[in-house]
Amino acid sequence: MVSFFGYPNAVGLFLGPIILLLIGYLVEKSRTQFKNSNFQFPISNFQTNSKFQIPKQYQYNIFNIIIVTLTIILSLLAIYFAKSKGALAGVAIGVVVFFFLAGRKRVKWGIIFFVLAAIIGISVCQSCRNYVLDKTIYSKSYQIRRAGWQEAKKMLLDGRIISGAGLANYQQAVAPYHQTGVFLEDYRDPRWLDKILASAEFRQKNWQPLEIYLYPHNIFLNFWTEIGLAGVLLFIWIIGKFLYLGFVNLFRNWKLEIRNSEGEKSNKFIVIGLMCSMIVIIIHGLVDAPYFKNDLAMMFWLLVALAGMINLDLKLSKNLK
Repeated sequence: MVSFFGYPNAVGLFLGPIILLLIGYLVEKSRTQFKNSNFQFPISNFQTNSKFQIPKQYQYNIFNIIIVTLTIILSLLAIYFAKSKGALAGVAIGVVVFFFLAGRKRVKWGIIFFVLAAIIGISVCQSCRNYVLDKTIYSKSYQIRRAGWQEAKKMLLDGRIISGAGLANYQQAVAPYHQTGVFLEDYRDPRWLDKILASAEFRQKNWQPLEIYLYPHNIFLNFWTEIGLAGVLLFIWIIGKFLYLGFVNLFRNWKLEIRNSEGEKSNKFIVIGLMCSMIVIIIHGLVDAPYFKNDLAMMFWLLVALAGMINLDLKLSKNLK
């Protein structure tokens, strides 16, 4: 499934970060609705059979929560049917991090226990480990991406470590290092190499032609090949600064919650949603190109701008140092 995009992974690249941002908005909206609401159902109205109506303010809030919830569910289904494994992994990790940061101490310990149990289970259970390996580093898509990374590495090491290839010049720059195809390796078969060398039919069956992609399907290699070493270092700094501001904003929100009696507004879960949206971009970006496209670049900078606006708003909050 590609929706109105040109390829399935684009669905995950676009929707993945939005899902985490919407989860943050949904939790914040729900908390505000049910924690700060003074509205009570007038039981007497039911006893007297008089007409009862929920105030419009609460009707709007409940409707808003329902729409956001449906959007999250439909977005997850779209990513699932698009079979974007990178996006699914990014969203899964983003959700775990979200509830770890948002949850109380008991929830945090529960998540730590779950993650450790999953790691131990995969390590101990042979079939579980094989399943994970088959879906990741043994998969066809990973082997194709690895070939692209090796080409980009050779190109950079050949005098382009500092400068990169230049904007929109990756395909031309990497062409001399491009391999026309790879043999898809069966890591379970110890005689795989012998079969490749001995049988022309086996070679043909396992041969995977490769095209020269626009980008090397890794967000850090993308920046490095496009705008050089300084560009990738600046990008890493922006990500680090973004996450640092996120934790600073969380601390400031915690101070606002302590002053809850003063009526100051906290937006802790939106801050966590922003941080986890960026985590989704980075996780998915390890195996794809989540920036050098108009809609994705705009979304990236919108996330950065929102984090900056929240930080500025919290700085200007009265009596907050």
